[in-house]
Amino acid sequence: AIEFGLDLLDGLDEFFPFEVTQEDIHTAVESTKALISDDPRSQILNAPKLSDQKKLWSMKLMSLLAPLVYLVNPGMVSLIGARMIQISFQHGVTQESAVALVSYGLTYISALNDIEEGYRWAKLALLIIDRFKAQSLYPKIYFLVNHFASIWKEPIQALVDGL
Repeated sequence: AIEFGLDLLDGLDEFFPFEVTQEDIHTAVESTKALISDDPRSQILNAPKLSDQKKLWSMKLMSLLAPLVYLVNPGMVSLIGARMIQISFQHGVTQESAVALVSYGLTYISALNDIEEGYRWAKLALLIIDRFKAQSLYPKIYFLVNHFASIWKEPIQALVDGL
């Protein structure tokens, strides 16, 4: 399923190596940082909606592929999240941008050991869910935010409300 998904992404001009190194992750994060202003919250919330159909399908496919890839190759999720963030900032946002924000946040937490920055990015995903009224993504995003990001910053009692 993962190879098939990656082949589909190749057809949409989105290419990912199957073997991911720490250097690949750092490069993806650095190239993504170059697109982000000092106020990413405002930048992402005020970004136009994604209208490019090819990019929209790429975002949908990456959003579906990320959880599968995480089980086999967690480093690739960092690359997928970074690419989704790049699309969101360059071409516009969609409800799938919430998955991008969580994935990018998890990259900061797990690969870069920066809990503060990762938490900030993951929490932005909740704002995208609200902006697009994306009820179908609500359980997935809340689970990811609470399980991987909020757990480091908030009392466990506060996380129960999100469940």
